[in-house]
Amino acid sequence: MSNGQGLFGLALIAGMALIGLWTAWMQGRVLAREPGDTPESFFFRSQAVRRMVIALLLVVMGAMLGVAMILLEEPAQAIADMRDRADQAGTIFRLDDSQERFASIYGGFWLGFFFVFFMLLAVLAWDVWALRAFRLELRRDILEHKRRLASNRGEGAG
Repeated sequence: MSNGQGLFGLALIAGMALIGLWTAWMQGRVLAREPGDTPESFFFRSQAVRRMVIALLLVVMGAMLGVAMILLEEPAQAIADMRDRADQAGTIFRLDDSQERFASIYGGFWLGFFFVFFMLLAVLAWDVWALRAFRLELRRDILEHKRRLASNRGEGAG
């Protein structure tokens, strides 16, 4: 792994971890402040929990990238280099038993990473959907309140 690649990887991992931890801390503050006795408060507490889950999934993804960078990058690159040399020599490349096991672990690791990424996107979509539904409900309530005010004014004038 080159120095530039390593520095970029470390910056990415640190950024993901810091953003995730900071967001989780901020959402914890929201949970501590909200009393939970109104529908709006219930929504904001639920939103804080969803966003805390998103933040923690982001931290998990950063940790997984760190594991990949430290433990998986070099063995995978060594296998790729052997494959390239075999292709250049015109020979058939075959994995030995330890390389087969590593390839299975490597594939499983990245499947797990993309599963965590999918979960992050799913919770994020749920949060966006819940926010949209909350805003629509507020808008309906405001419009209903305006209609009642208008009808009350109409009754008082007659």
